[in-house]
Amino acid sequence: MKRSEFTPQAPGVLVPTSVMERARIGADPVSVEGLAFLPDELPPALDHSELFGSLWGPANRAMRAVGRLDGLDAGSPVLRPIWLREVRSSSAIENTVATAEEVALAASGLEFEHAAPREVHNNLRALEHGLTSPLPLSRRLLLELHALLMEGVRGGDLRPGEFRTGPVYIGNAARGFSAARFVPPPGAEVDRLIGNLERFVNQPPEALGELLTIGIAHYQFEAIHPFRDGNGRLGRLLISHSMCKHGLLRRPLVSVSSYIDAHRPRYYELLLRVSTHGDWAAWLEFFVEAVGHEAADTARRSGMLAALRSDYLHRLGDSRVTERMEPLVDALFERPATTAALVASSMEVTDATARRYIERFVEVGILAEVTGREYAKRYVAPEIIELIERDLPEEQGGP
Repeated sequence: MKRSEFTPQAPGVLVPTSVMERARIGADPVSVEGLAFLPDELPPALDHSELFGSLWGPANRAMRAVGRLDGLDAGSPVLRPIWLREVRSSSAIENTVATAEEVALAASGLEFEHAAPREVHNNLRALEHGLTSPLPLSRRLLLELHALLMEGVRGGDLRPGEFRTGPVYIGNAARGFSAARFVPPPGAEVDRLIGNLERFVNQPPEALGELLTIGIAHYQFEAIHPFRDGNGRLGRLLISHSMCKHGLLRRPLVSVSSYIDAHRPRYYELLLRVSTHGDWAAWLEFFVEAVGHEAADTARRSGMLAALRSDYLHRLGDSRVTERMEPLVDALFERPATTAALVASSMEVTDATARRYIERFVEVGILAEVTGREYAKRYVAPEIIELIERDLPEEQGGP
């Protein structure tokens, strides 16, 4: 980072820092001096009337789209796949690519031969933990969520569940610290800044309202970068968590990570521009557009999932058979992969009955076997996965 990149409007100051780096493989590490960005505490100094005036249209459209999701049945099993879409997209932003089948298996607690599905599974566990925890967004909850995210995956050796005490930088590791795109504040400042963020998110929302307050908090979390690894995944998880905790949604049905993944360079550029130019308006406009776009996407996708559930029941045929098998249909929307043992346990039936149910589901195209083995078979619901995976064409008129 260069001092010349930061304008007087930057919401923070540059402070000296250093990291230990090796000039080449095998060489002894040496101290490399540079600058780190120390963000101001929240709330930011904003002209609320000017900012809200410029964002009123996008924010209003986003809130209308989010409001329409309240009409969905909060207890419906067909909404669960939206959670999988969010956690998979968040991992994809970190270049962790899991296949659709791996995501389904991971969501059902099956198959962890590769790191990618484990990361997706960890994301889902952390999201569920955050939503069910009685804790507000706090130091303790952040540490718990981070520990879950990093368990057994890359970065899991970098003190998961602990705030960093040393420096980190964002950029190409091969080019080193001197070419860093962004350097977060020194480790000694992390605890103070997290304490300020905790107070900000747990007080009555800014005059700009809950949605823009969440967008401000997301920038601040990423600017602090409180952990040695996993900050991006946790920061995006906190968007879903905050939308539910603020009462904007009852369940995490807006997959902002999907939008971010599709606009990744712009996302990083706008976060950096807040730091260098104090350009809150451009970042917050992007954020509310992401929320509005994905809320509208969820409304359409949930309708398709509900139609697919009805089609499944129709395929099963005889009403008496369907009634017995309907719990398995709903279970597949909750976790779109299964085994005979899981079916027997969850439905409290014998192994033979579980296998008979699975055979029927395979026969009508609801399930497909994915291992090719003669034993320990794994089954996925490909049509549910396809609806999670595929991008929907844009609707005319927007959200």
